[in-house]
Amino acid sequence: MGTQAYVEFYYNDEGLLVSCARMDEDVEYLSPHDTRRLLRLVDKYEYDSVNLRHNSIKLKNDESEIVLSDLRNFMKSGEISLLPNTLPKIKKEIADYNRRIAANKKHQNIQLGRRRVIAGSAALLTVFMLAVGAHHFGKDVALDEPSTVVVTNEPKYEPNISIEEFVADAENNAIESEPVTPVAPVVKNPVYIDFSFTNDLEKKNHAYDNFHDIVYEEATRYGISPNLIMAMLTQETGGYLDNLMQIQFYSWEDMHLRIYNFETNSYDHFVLTDNPANYAGTEYTTISRRQLLDPRTNIKIACAIFRITAENMDYHILASLQCYNFGVNNMGEVLNLTASETHKTVEEILADQSDASFIDYTSVIDSGDKNYIKNVLSYIDSNGEALTLKHLNEDGEIVTEEVTVYAKNQVKTLD
Repeated sequence: MGTQAYVEFYYNDEGLLVSCARMDEDVEYLSPHDTRRLLRLVDKYEYDSVNLRHNSIKLKNDESEIVLSDLRNFMKSGEISLLPNTLPKIKKEIADYNRRIAANKKHQNIQLGRRRVIAGSAALLTVFMLAVGAHHFGKDVALDEPSTVVVTNEPKYEPNISIEEFVADAENNAIESEPVTPVAPVVKNPVYIDFSFTNDLEKKNHAYDNFHDIVYEEATRYGISPNLIMAMLTQETGGYLDNLMQIQFYSWEDMHLRIYNFETNSYDHFVLTDNPANYAGTEYTTISRRQLLDPRTNIKIACAIFRITAENMDYHILASLQCYNFGVNNMGEVLNLTASETHKTVEEILADQSDASFIDYTSVIDSGDKNYIKNVLSYIDSNGEALTLKHLNEDGEIVTEEVTVYAKNQVKTLD
């Protein structure tokens, strides 16, 4: 058998997604940035088996094994969106596993205990290491100088033992451990909406391939699940136009955008203006029409605008999504009509993340996209996908809102 590489993706003590790769006696720890690049590369490979092990997923073929530890965090953070091709297999395995558990009550639970198999592929890692410039694992490949890799909170295994000893030790730990009953992923605030998944995969893949990394960084920075902003970008332009998120400069011109940054735990301040001199010496970062055409700036400001709309919608995720397209005043009119027709108050509607009743009343507005929510959701990856939004409560504590979205016309396929 040829040399194999083993990789594990996991969350460190700071809550950042990192990874550890190993080939022979060499071990490489990758920073969050390089980890995301590696994860996208992993998604390009086919796997013969996808197995759930408690809260981890193992992907395996003849030459490689990949372990995604802490599956709940992968889904909750939105980083599972880095695996659009593999995600359907992961969700199918979760569904199949739950069926197996339900069908057999005599403890046919998967045992793992302290098992943390570090998995991967030699060929895959060679390609990746060439791409990132990290030092090579094999002696037959000449690479550039090594990149600086952050080593933090590495997985708990002994790096000096052989691959065979390590795998055997992991297997023994699994056998000796107490049976663990896996818990099905929690579905929080399920909402069923009449939309269909897109058939325009060319547009979806173009947007993803060109802008996902920027979307991930900016959306995470401002507390919005990246899968939501990615779907919005795909619906708006698919990445084919300079104004990626279709921001109307004149609508936001000289408005003060004060946005909480969850990375720095402080507020960022932006203003779209043709007169930057007016803001000299202030805390505001000025954005010109030309600067708005820069992809990162465009996505950053779109995240800022989404957060402004979210504040006006009491952080109701789907209402905020429609408000991004309609504007606050128009969305207020929709909510007032919804409240009148459903005999609820606007406050009651916005307090329930699973209440999307206002979708039925968007036709009251003459402008904008009345089906904006359905159109955006057509670009998410699958049924049961979680959308999240962070914000600060009155006590300054971080609160995470969440809604789990299902396509109503495909509910019959769900377990």
